[in-house]
Amino acid sequence: MLTYKTAGVDLENSNKLTSLILNNAIENDGFAGVFEHPLFKDYCLVSSTDGIGTKIEPLFKRKMYKQAAVDLIAMNFNDIAALGAKPLFFLDYIAVNKLDPDIISKFIICLKDELQKYDCSLLGGETSELNNLLYENSIDISGFIVGLIKKENILKKENIKENDVLIALKSSGVHSNGFSLLRELDKKGLINIDDYLEPTRIYIKEVSTLAEEKKIISAANITGGGIIDNLKRIIPKDLFVSIDENKIKKDENFIRLENILGKPECYRTFNMGIGFILVCNKDDVDYVLDKTKKFDSYILGKIVKNNGYKETVDICFGQGNKL
Repeated sequence: MLTYKTAGVDLENSNKLTSLILNNAIENDGFAGVFEHPLFKDYCLVSSTDGIGTKIEPLFKRKMYKQAAVDLIAMNFNDIAALGAKPLFFLDYIAVNKLDPDIISKFIICLKDELQKYDCSLLGGETSELNNLLYENSIDISGFIVGLIKKENILKKENIKENDVLIALKSSGVHSNGFSLLRELDKKGLINIDDYLEPTRIYIKEVSTLAEEKKIISAANITGGGIIDNLKRIIPKDLFVSIDENKIKKDENFIRLENILGKPECYRTFNMGIGFILVCNKDDVDYVLDKTKKFDSYILGKIVKNNGYKETVDICFGQGNKL
């Protein structure tokens, strides 16, 4: 059976590496790093680095440079948005087998133009011609973002409490995760990968404003590992949330993937229609829903006490069956 693992990506190894790094090497607050310094009395710098994985292959093959730029920005912006930060400046790294100045310049111009929409500066970057370290005609891109937030506005899982509400912001599709598996499905004629190339949604303007207004408590960017793995990162161990799968609003592309791969594999690999999750006080639900209505937001669940559950999150597939 075709799975994300057989397509070349082992999420268990990825989670193991993340755990080892967080425990032994770096200081990280959930989805992005937070840097405090005496020079910044009331503020913190927030940073993240990410790429768009193997989605780069079909995008550049189709000369979809603007879409690739949006994806790269989104993958970094949405991580710092999970802490409530606003973007300051961005850098890129591009690795190629053989340099094509025309292609790379077009991409960088698109990147700069898209960043300007968020008052974010492209300070520079690096392009490396790696010859036989990469396959012929192959390319990889990654980005690095630094943002800013007032210390008092940082979104923290420690602030989540019983009866707080989860609000889902719809995705624009699979975003930029799971493409090693999608490309294999496309090769086998089971899907048309063109149906899955919609650019990743960028949530940072709305989320950072809500954080500044103190209308949200915490947030999760739903990327690799899907809803469960990313939501676990912000739910304290003494609390619990069970999500009714019937509440999740999915388009036909996700339903098609379910029919091919089965629900367990899909929910471990893809966002399944939810690109971002906010946690807010029950009194602020209507306000948050109104301010995020452009993302077709809706109530996903409620935080309760963890009465002996091994995990902090599960998804229930009817009749009480868990993933």
